Amino acid sequence: MQATIDFGSENNFYNGFSTNISEGGVFVATVKLVPLGTEVDLAFSLPTGEKIETKGVVRWQREVDDKNPETMPGIGIEFVNLPPAAEASVKRFVANRDPMFFTE
Repeated sequence: MQATIDFGSENNFYNGFSTNISEGGVFVATVKLVPLGTEVDLAFSLPTGEKIETKGVVRWQREVDDKNPETMPGIGIEFVNLPPAAEASVKRFVANRDPMFFTE
């Protein structure tokens, strides 16, 4: 999955992209770090075309790491009060997507 994520707090609007979503939240790749605990409004579309709008809280950050350039900077956002229809869509997507990791 690669989706554009729009999110904003009370005073700011941000844009990033995600390659990782779970039932509990989403990772947003961005160099603009948002303070932990910031409440945000999220809007994105699943690859199925379903649009998701919900609230979230920034729970963790990953800064730019010049020693590990393959590791994307960004923030982890936990979903808050995900509407039931959106929750069902996210659960269905997560259950049906290809595994992110493979064992040999």
